[in-house]
Amino acid sequence: GDVCVSLEPLYTEDAVDFSEALPTQGRVEFGVVWAPLPPELLEAGTMHIHLSHATGLKAMDRNGFSDPSVKLSLAGQQHKSKTIKKTLNPKWDEYFEFKGVLRDLLAESLQLHVFDWDMVGKDDKLGNASIDLRALRGTRERDYVADLSMQGRVHLHVSWAAQGQQHAP
Repeated sequence: GDVCVSLEPLYTEDAVDFSEALPTQGRVEFGVVWAPLPPELLEAGTMHIHLSHATGLKAMDRNGFSDPSVKLSLAGQQHKSKTIKKTLNPKWDEYFEFKGVLRDLLAESLQLHVFDWDMVGKDDKLGNASIDLRALRGTRERDYVADLSMQGRVHLHVSWAAQGQQHAP
């Protein structure tokens, strides 16, 4: 069975215990605790992503190399890196910005999709990765190494600057 409870008591109390009869048989007992979000999670600002380099990418071209680029997606925003020709260990050294409220940007994972550029036809997939950014709740910057789904690793540095704060790349 299931039950529906009103959370109205949380307007005046930080914790409420419930003991509710199920419509079929038995009871369910649980507690609900309300804790305010830390003010810094409600700040608007910019998530800075430094796409540094990748290592050990898969060779997709006849010459034994690939021509990799990266699409980065977060909170409905997307950026694309430049394409580095004929390498399995590209060095992008590019910076991207995702603007929003810190809580919203940390709620989703940063998505990386790596592609091999092809002159004719659709670009080949080199792999993807999902980076959990929640560790930035306790710090303003962090290095990440993302293992791609197919082969290789992407290295990046992520930092947060609230609106009005300076960011040093």
